[in-house]
Amino acid sequence: KIVNFAGWLLPVQYRDAIAVSHVHTRTYASLFDVGHMLQTRVWGRDSGEFLESLTTADLLASKPGAASLTVFTNDNGGILDDLIITKDGHDRFFVVSNAGRRNEDMELMNQRL
Repeated sequence: KIVNFAGWLLPVQYRDAIAVSHVHTRTYASLFDVGHMLQTRVWGRDSGEFLESLTTADLLASKPGAASLTVFTNDNGGILDDLIITKDGHDRFFVVSNAGRRNEDMELMNQRL
């Protein structure tokens, strides 16, 4: 079954039932295409501190290649969006956030720069 999600046509279910896909993923592995999601590279001096000011992740302590599942927060600590940040190296990060909030996520990062 294909649905429209944030302007992208995405599969939500294949031939097999969702439970079958779930068991397969838990037993073996599955791939997830993030091509429809907002993908942002953040780099430069203090880029880790900048991203830590927007999220709950301890990015400075993570090792290169490590990915952190985290959230963007508002000024009161409320959750705005969930995302994954991968540390590519010293002061280099790859941020993947949700397609449905791509405009809001970019606005948040730009406002806080």
